[in-house]
Amino acid sequence: MDGTPAEVSIVVLNYRTAEQTVRALECAVTAADGLSTDEIVVDNASGDGSAEVIRSSRPSARLIEMPENRGFAAGMNAGIREAAGEYVLLLNSDVEATPGSIAAIVEFARANSDVGLVAPLMVDENDGPIRSLCLAPTLWRVLVPALGKAGYKRWQRRVKADPLDVEATEGAAIIVSRAALDKAGLLDEDFFFYHENVEWCMRIRGAGLRIVLLPSARMKHLRGGSSGGVWLPARIELKRSEYQLLGKRFGRGVRSLAIARDVLSGAIRCAFYCLPGLSRTKLATHCAVLRWVAMGMPDRRDARYRARFGVWD
Repeated sequence: MDGTPAEVSIVVLNYRTAEQTVRALECAVTAADGLSTDEIVVDNASGDGSAEVIRSSRPSARLIEMPENRGFAAGMNAGIREAAGEYVLLLNSDVEATPGSIAAIVEFARANSDVGLVAPLMVDENDGPIRSLCLAPTLWRVLVPALGKAGYKRWQRRVKADPLDVEATEGAAIIVSRAALDKAGLLDEDFFFYHENVEWCMRIRGAGLRIVLLPSARMKHLRGGSSGGVWLPARIELKRSEYQLLGKRFGRGVRSLAIARDVLSGAIRCAFYCLPGLSRTKLATHCAVLRWVAMGMPDRRDARYRARFGVWD
């Protein structure tokens, strides 16, 4: 580069997925379709030689090596702090941007200065649409979970070809503007994994900026790059992050209400999945969450947690 800030800074978080990370960078640069880019990879203390692979395979990328795995938000924030681009793309290592998708998002964002964050439509390996948007929590959605499920289905039916203002998006691929970063700040590092994107979208919207899903821009999500093979702790951490978000937004009372709700519904589901012929995986998942709550919701690095549910990092 000639010293001029890039139009798009591409930040990819790597955790033991070096080959996917390199592929994600290659696809992203192509998808920028001529926009100037800079590439930043944050290695979240992989400890498996990932840094060396990325450094040799993608010398154009700046590599930030974290001393420990502090989670998604902390890792991405480390990359954002080094990013000088007009827009910042946060990308999971298991996402492949389709040609022109990043250029389309930037073009839309430039034409709409009140937009703080834009996400593409995520598709699977067969180009079928998959989950791309999220709902922000409300008290009623906590009290009556069916309202959230029904609301999500209504939002999904609104996903057509046109840009769609949404409450929040999935965090696998998002482009944020400098205005959003200046007004809303960085991701909340209290979250290790899950729901940090929802909390961020809530803050960005609270700062008066829009969150938009752009279905004409598509990216392929291969899924499970950093969490594959650890489905029990992944489910538990999903719940932990949900309780964190509710506590931050609505206080300890609502958080406790959500935990009580999940204990009751989890007990009913465990009893149901004990019936012959039903899913043993779902039974194990619901029982694991109940055990974790009964243990006092220990941290993922607690010896009891690791002995019972496995090791993620």
